[in-house]
Amino acid sequence: MGFPDATPAPPAPRCRAARAADSALARSGLFSAAGDASGIPSAGEYTALLWFVDRFNDFRIAELRSVAAMLGHEVRHEPLADAKMFLACTFPSVGAAIAVCGRLVLLRALLDVWGEGATYDEAVAACAALPPARKAPFGDCSFKVSVSAYGKKFDRAAQVARMERFADVGLQGRVEMRTPSCLFWVLEEHELALGPGTGKGRGGGASSVMAPDDGSTLRRVYFARQIGSSSREMVGVLDLKKRRYLGPTSMDAELSLVMANMAHARPCSLALDPCAGTGSILLACARFGAATLGTDISAPVLRGAKNGRALKGNKKKRAKRPAHAGPLPLPGVGGEPRVADVRPLADPVLVLHAMLPAGCCCRCCRCCCRCCRCC
Repeated sequence: MGFPDATPAPPAPRCRAARAADSALARSGLFSAAGDASGIPSAGEYTALLWFVDRFNDFRIAELRSVAAMLGHEVRHEPLADAKMFLACTFPSVGAAIAVCGRLVLLRALLDVWGEGATYDEAVAACAALPPARKAPFGDCSFKVSVSAYGKKFDRAAQVARMERFADVGLQGRVEMRTPSCLFWVLEEHELALGPGTGKGRGGGASSVMAPDDGSTLRRVYFARQIGSSSREMVGVLDLKKRRYLGPTSMDAELSLVMANMAHARPCSLALDPCAGTGSILLACARFGAATLGTDISAPVLRGAKNGRALKGNKKKRAKRPAHAGPLPLPGVGGEPRVADVRPLADPVLVLHAMLPAGCCCRCCRCCCRCCRCC
């Protein structure tokens, strides 16, 4: 895969705390990937294929570069359009590729391309020309081949026909549909026209029309082995439907995780949200190991809404606490906070929610005195 001339992002400075965080991440296995990098040279630059999801497309490159800078790796890539889900990216090593992609949220999979081309014939020929050393470790492994394309759906017969085009790749192991040792993908990339309006679909994705069946829009065909996954499982863990307490402005869980990545949330770091609200961003940062600190000008939001459902609502039973906590100075703000509460939100990370000192809200928000007695 070729790349146009691009200036790589400068590496992030590696201070003592950052090196300690790297060691903590390595021990915790947070960036472990569901794949095997066998058969790939461990030294030297490595070019992989990134398969993105069609969500928040404007943030895909920003998240990739932020995570790479946080881990101290340089990445090079070609421009990425809204209607394109595949991106060829060059990393310093295969280990760097797995580490960076294992942290991304808008990524579906990290792929090692065995063959690609503008047509199926070109992709099959590229697979045949692949060095035997790349294919030898997987000759007798159990495997599964799946077919996918963005903007196009296939029935079972069409999927089987596309799989059979790569029957001579050299896979001699048994087919395992549930727990294969190797997962291969036959991927089609089509030239799709954006739909009317803004060209943006739900979640910031590209609103496009389905590709026709005549193959006239086919841009690229890939046959690739999946060597890494991403952190998209956290989207389901932090789904708003599973939260016990929500507000009218609770942020989407997926976008919160993307923002946590762009903020370099990690162990040995502190995330401060001055307008925490119901804590969506803090929850995402805590999932990535950061200690979190949040403040909000609205006491009802922090205390909870009806039925006693508060930010610490993960506990079914809560002990009553006094209306005013003891002195607890806030960073950079003098005085004593009116409401302060320290509670475990994502064990073992402690999350602090505190109001601004007495009198601050009266000067910047006239409605506080009418809706909140604590001023």
